[in-house]
Amino acid sequence: MREAKWSVLELFRPRPEWRERVGREFLAAGVARRVALMRAGAHALGPFEIEQADGRWWCMSWEFASPAEAAPLQQLAADPAWCERIEVRLLEGHPYDPSDGLPGF
Repeated sequence: MREAKWSVLELFRPRPEWRERVGREFLAAGVARRVALMRAGAHALGPFEIEQADGRWWCMSWEFASPAEAAPLQQLAADPAWCERIEVRLLEGHPYDPSDGLPGF
């Protein structure tokens, strides 16, 4: 079974029009929208963009070959406490921590 792929891209000084679009479409939706996609059986999650306090942006995505590969992350996403913890970590600008249980570490 192929391991889930986790990709993180740090973006500096995005174009203002792109930043505005990302702000409206992604930040307003937050983690909850991504969790809803996972619960619906999505095979891919993301991209998810977040602006850090220092103005840098993170773009994250998960890709899975099958629903079975996505199942462990979907199980985590069903836990509201886990979702809240991940959202807080993202908003604090710390998108990856092995203890979060996200795939690809």
